Amino acid sequence: MVVTLSCKQCPQDAAGINEHIAAELSDLGLTPDILKEKLMFTTHNGASVMLKTSRLLNSKYFQHCCSHSLHLLLMTDGVNKIPALKELL
Repeated sequence: MVVTLSCKQCPQDAAGINEHIAAELSDLGLTPDILKEKLMFTTHNGASVMLKTSRLLNSKYFQHCCSHSLHLLLMTDGVNKIPALKELL
């Protein structure tokens, strides 16, 4: 099951993001005690702040977002190295 917790602006640091997510989960009745009994999985772009956030949330596993991975592949590894790719985009 996939659930959108919030569409609110949140802080940009791992501790602030963690607090924001914890507050949103608490609003749903998912307290820290209940969450300790659950496996949490996260999906994100792999940035260091998001990796730290996953650790703070005790996420057992994380998945890189496919869209972010594709964007990084194209923009970082491909667009400046393959001229035809820039024309295609």
